[in-house]
Amino acid sequence: MSFAAFSPNSFTVKAGDSVKLVLTSTDGFHTFTVTELGIDIVVAAIGTETREVNIPNQPGTYKVFCRPHEIYGMTGMITVTP
Repeated sequence: MSFAAFSPNSFTVKAGDSVKLVLTSTDGFHTFTVTELGIDIVVAAIGTETREVNIPNQPGTYKVFCRPHEIYGMTGMITVTP
C-alpha cells in the first residue's frame, strides 16, 4: 500500500520570514502540520491550498506531518535558522 508524501520532505527557512506554501493533493484529504510552530493547514481531497505562513522566531528543527497519514510515514522536517 502506498501513501502520499511531502515533496520536498525537508526544507530550511529563516526565523521571522514569511513563506509561501503551495500544497497540492491529488489523492485525498491531507494536512501540513507543525505543532510546535502553530501551523496546521488543511488541503482538500483533490485541490491546492496556497498559504502565506509567518515563521516564528524559534530556531530549531521541527517535525512536519499529515494528521491522518502520520502513522503511514507522511512526515518531514523543517529547520528554522536564526
